[in-house]
Amino acid sequence: MNTDREDTAPDDAEGRPSKSARKREMAAMRELGETLLALPAAHFGRIPLGESTKDSLALYKRLKQGEAKRRQLRYIGKLLAGEDLDAIWAALAMREQQDRLFRQYAALAQQWRDRLLEEGDAAFEDLIVDHPGLDRQRLRQLMRQAKGVKSSPASNRLFVYLRESLFPD
Repeated sequence: MNTDREDTAPDDAEGRPSKSARKREMAAMRELGETLLALPAAHFGRIPLGESTKDSLALYKRLKQGEAKRRQLRYIGKLLAGEDLDAIWAALAMREQQDRLFRQYAALAQQWRDRLLEEGDAAFEDLIVDHPGLDRQRLRQLMRQAKGVKSSPASNRLFVYLRESLFPD
């Protein structure tokens, strides 16, 4: 028995991949399917998928039974094998980058909100110097409504205003 043979070596003269290589490829397709299934259904439109693949992903989310879900995931893997995988991975990478930026922007807006509520006018002046395009009157109004309490609905409105004003889409 030859143990030096690689699993990716062709089985025959026609150049087909080995059974192990086909199994690894299908497992990778199922993993990609699981990655896509972790996304909200609204994001499927931003990823270059065929209609049948999008429909299969939506159906999987509606299924309740484990065995039906397993079969549907295998079917999704088969459908993904016919899709443009590079475009799908690029779209997923772009989405991940956008999510990372959004989280960073949200953290910065939260830091500004906390500073505004703790330091008051000193932080307000620093913020206006850094971002002169902000609506001073609206910002002061939101600060007064929040009154230094970080967990109030008014402080949440201040946070949303900062996030949307400092870091527009």
